[in-house]
Amino acid sequence: MIEAYVLLLTEVGRSGRVAEKIRKLQGVTKSRAVTGPFDVVALAEVQDFAQLADLVQHGMQTVEGVTRTMTCGHDDHRGGHGGTGDTGLRSGDPALASRGEAATRGRFRPPDGGHRQPT
Repeated sequence: MIEAYVLLLTEVGRSGRVAEKIRKLQGVTKSRAVTGPFDVVALAEVQDFAQLADLVQHGMQTVEGVTRTMTCGHDDHRGGHGGTGDTGLRSGDPALASRGEAATRGRFRPPDGGHRQPT
């Protein structure tokens, strides 16, 4: 079982609607509009990294208003702690090939530094 937090950036003013649409996707257990450098945080539970990649690429990233995603996953069967600094994603995992995805181990910074201004 793979459990993953997906952090999403949205177009200005769209976080509430995006969170609602993301919440309805199969495999998503929670989705909330939040404050801070990201606009929406979703919790997903899927069988493997291939399903996670499919959920993010063909589900979440196709929701109107989503501009970027970052996935922090944990595989219960690998025995990793999945704590701070460990995304659970390893090189070669299909989820890493996703547009806008990165296994960053704490080095991610949104392109605007997290300080978006309305346009």
